Amino acid sequence: MVNKPIAKTSLVCQKIIEISFGVLFFFVPLVFTTINYELFEFNKIFLVYLVSIVILVAWLIKIISQKKLIFQKTSLFWPLLIFFLTQTITTITSIDPYTSFWGYYTRQNGGLLSFIAYLFLYFAFVTHISSLKAKKYLKILVFSLGLVSFYGLLQKTGIDDHLWVQDVPARIFSSLGQPNWLAAWISSLIFLTLAFFNKTKKKSKKILFLAIFIISFLALIFTRSRSGFLAFWLVFLLGPIVCFFLKIKIGKTWLLFACLAVLLTILFFSPFPSLNQYLKNFSLINYQTLPQWDQEGNNPDLGSATADIRKTVWAGAIKVFKNHPVLGTGPETFAYSYYWYQPQNHNLLSEWDFLYNKAHNEYLNFLATTGLIGTIPYLGVILFTLLYFIKLIKKNQNLLIMTLLAGYLTILITNFFGFSVVATNLLFFLFPAIAFSLDQKKPPHQKITPSYLNNQQKILLVIVLLVGLNLVFGLTKYWLADYYFAQGEKNFRRNDYPHAYLNYQKAQKLRKKEPFYTNKMATTCAYLAIAFYQEENQEEANKFITLAQDWAERTIEANPYQVNFYRQQSQTYYLLSELEPKYQKSAYEMLFLAHKLAPINPKITYNLASLAYQKGDLDQAISWLEKTIELKPDYQDGYYWLAKFYQENNQTDKAKEKLEFLINNLNPQYSEAKKLLKKLTD
Repeated sequence: MVNKPIAKTSLVCQKIIEISFGVLFFFVPLVFTTINYELFEFNKIFLVYLVSIVILVAWLIKIISQKKLIFQKTSLFWPLLIFFLTQTITTITSIDPYTSFWGYYTRQNGGLLSFIAYLFLYFAFVTHISSLKAKKYLKILVFSLGLVSFYGLLQKTGIDDHLWVQDVPARIFSSLGQPNWLAAWISSLIFLTLAFFNKTKKKSKKILFLAIFIISFLALIFTRSRSGFLAFWLVFLLGPIVCFFLKIKIGKTWLLFACLAVLLTILFFSPFPSLNQYLKNFSLINYQTLPQWDQEGNNPDLGSATADIRKTVWAGAIKVFKNHPVLGTGPETFAYSYYWYQPQNHNLLSEWDFLYNKAHNEYLNFLATTGLIGTIPYLGVILFTLLYFIKLIKKNQNLLIMTLLAGYLTILITNFFGFSVVATNLLFFLFPAIAFSLDQKKPPHQKITPSYLNNQQKILLVIVLLVGLNLVFGLTKYWLADYYFAQGEKNFRRNDYPHAYLNYQKAQKLRKKEPFYTNKMATTCAYLAIAFYQEENQEEANKFITLAQDWAERTIEANPYQVNFYRQQSQTYYLLSELEPKYQKSAYEMLFLAHKLAPINPKITYNLASLAYQKGDLDQAISWLEKTIELKPDYQDGYYWLAKFYQENNQTDKAKEKLEFLINNLNPQYSEAKKLLKKLTD
């Protein structure tokens, strides 16, 4: 006879695992807040970690209570294990192991810890989830898809305009946070509506799944994402060909959904201007109200073409790979290494001074950050997953598994034009897990071996629970630290430095090794030192001067490859130089080190010119400005100040030459330049 407490414990743990996966699938796409530093990705990865901890504890309790290892091995075991080991190796050899483990601060997804969570969830799913439950989770995903898409349509009406600085009605992003991310996620799930519509016999359910398809496809259209739209159609058109050869009957269903998709595209336009030219006479939307994309897909109001930006960043990623071909620079370090090899034509783009923390191509991102050691296993996981899907489809011709393959293919396509985020990476790893469970005829590991809890088991159970609570406590601190940091950032932007410092301090106490926090604490202390000095409180001023210097040093020591930290600490020392001139040298040195890390960045050379001028070295200032306009030939302020410095250096002809070029070629309305040229000419 089975010991009832043990049987009940195992069943409760199984139930907890099943509920946890339901929470994961439903809420990860939906969750976001307005009170964190990164509103979307941070909270999604937080939920992934929280659910992983709950499942881990429940799984271990099952193992302990049943006195046996409960683990399901699949055909993807070795590819996934090799992938994990190579990610671990590239994290250890990374230029910044801290970033490689946790992930880049505003992204989180892509660090070793996130991959540990995804891989753990894969094995937890195949070990504990039955075919019946897997089908229910797919329905949960579909309902989540409907809610996320419906919220996106509400955004089209301006429901949450007050929350965002972006023109959200022009390109919706719902609860995913960015139009391309939303499009990638929708395109990976939308095929499930077709499968459930085809499968169900009830008219009410058919109407429901058809409605979700319509809502989701409209949301996909309104993202105006070319990659997501293209991925959908490429895979959708491939579907009937595959079904024909496999003798899966979806002809009428596919035709209905195809007609709806075509009709909705005609009525509401596509993301492709060249196609929209032929649709504008039939559309319900005024063509003139669309974002004014030109024939090449560029929006003049938004600056450079996304294609130009992608090509430039891709070229930089390839340069990183060529210089670090074996191990890369480390997972999630693209934000650091890209600027070592940044192509100079990047300075001619509208986003020339943006920080790029991803290569905007998942595969190039892997090459640049993990080299061949990390990329080959990643591609191996993809290859073996595709082969596994094909094997399952040939074996039982399951339409649900086929739609999972379709969704998986869309992720591969959208990842080529962008990068994975939490919601899509979760599906990348769990779609094959769901397919595995759908193929299983018997529930996994349901048999409970008769046994009684002994004292050793009880002790182990207590330890597991305590470890689980400790992990949840640590995760709570992780979230709270970000919350306090976000509040500090709000205070900082309002010049409320005392409260900013208090919030930064709270964040730093919760995560002592996070350089993002100490980076801003240093500058905030410098502002407070100036404030106390102006109040003639020399003791407090000296205290915050010391603190500013300490935090600055700790920041650079923690992460010597983040160019923005050097720029920020140059500002810190520049502020301190208002109180003690000796810090002017430190400000210059920090900026010069930033220039070493980002030799193509003209903003840095421009600021170096300013600092050189302030310390009285006019020749060096001129040299830096000449370098600036060499790096960025359309840098208007660079030309103006170079002309000013030429004037001061009695080089009037050179000054006039630069001003004439500025006015005639760059900005005829630059009033200060026109005044100076008139003065020099007269």
